[in-house]
Amino acid sequence: MPPKRYLFLLVANQSGSTVLTHQLAKCESVVGFPFSEGRDGNKFIPEGQHILKTHLPIPAVLCIANMWTEKSGYFQTPENYNWNVAKKAWLEEWHRNPKSSIPNCLFLEKSPPNVVRAAMLQLNFAASYFIIMVRNPFAVAEGVRRRNGYSIERCAHHAASILVHQTWNMDNIVPTVSLKYEGLMANPVGCADGIREMLPELHDLDFTQPVEANSLEGYAEREPQNYNKKQFSNLSTKDIDEIERVFRLPKYTEAFEKCNYKVDMSYYM
Repeated sequence: MPPKRYLFLLVANQSGSTVLTHQLAKCESVVGFPFSEGRDGNKFIPEGQHILKTHLPIPAVLCIANMWTEKSGYFQTPENYNWNVAKKAWLEEWHRNPKSSIPNCLFLEKSPPNVVRAAMLQLNFAASYFIIMVRNPFAVAEGVRRRNGYSIERCAHHAASILVHQTWNMDNIVPTVSLKYEGLMANPVGCADGIREMLPELHDLDFTQPVEANSLEGYAEREPQNYNKKQFSNLSTKDIDEIERVFRLPKYTEAFEKCNYKVDMSYYM
């Protein structure tokens, strides 16, 4: 029997992971966790961290929901994980999906803290593949503030720290495909082709199809679209000044340059 294969998404919250996850899960050779229904009645594909709840760090339990970069060291400490238990629990859930019987399928997982623990995933899951995606950090900061109510300064540090971790992943994690949210929205066919260079069996991957997701316009099935400019409009002049101050800190310079994002909002207006 061939070894099990895994596809991990290294995508932060508020960065387009829902579009990636739902469209990948539609592929005949990709096995996502079975859909769940939230308290609001909306359907979603669960994250592995919510299926397990224990035996690995959970941001909400640590009182840093959607802000896991603030304790990245904790998420990168092997002693805080029991990967044998995690793998068993995830496999049990994946096998509830009828597609799990397909030979040589890919098991899909998308928890946002994967961004800071990718090295552990690669170590503990043989035959694993990775998709990295980053998004304009101004939009990420706005989205986290709107979703969780944190100060814009904390959200800016989180958005910039994501880029730092993702540049490390780009240099050290293999095999990977690296995408940008903006590129996925502008050229969905090209991005699907890029993923197929790593995983040719994803012949039916199609990012142009509508997907059910929560956005600025509420929960609905709609074609993927770039919400960056709408989110930028939610930022006040004071917000932008604070975000730019954080983004200009020397510890973030290299990551911004590598990901080709600017620290000046006027570039995007």
